[in-house]
Amino acid sequence: MGLDRVLSYFTLAMFIQYSCSQTLIESDSVIIKPDQSHKLTCTASGLDISSYWMAWIRQVPGKGLEFVATIESDSDRKFYSSAVNGRFTISRDNSKKQVYLHMTSMR
Repeated sequence: MGLDRVLSYFTLAMFIQYSCSQTLIESDSVIIKPDQSHKLTCTASGLDISSYWMAWIRQVPGKGLEFVATIESDSDRKFYSSAVNGRFTISRDNSKKQVYLHMTSMR
């Protein structure tokens, strides 16, 4: 299992003001093998995300925060870090208050 990856270092970052009544519920952590695929889900509670850009940010243990991907409120524009471009896809469902990160060809 030395090649397995733990995806618990992914965190969803939102470009909004902080409020105690707003929470984000992340997918459970999983262990996957290289070249496998996985889809992360983040669900917002107490917040209508339809007006906000959303982003996935990761933090590898012992390192700083790293931008992964961001998506415009209406899903028209998406941007990715060069490390994941072509392998990861960000998407959203505003009616469910969810943002997704579909990851393929994991390293």
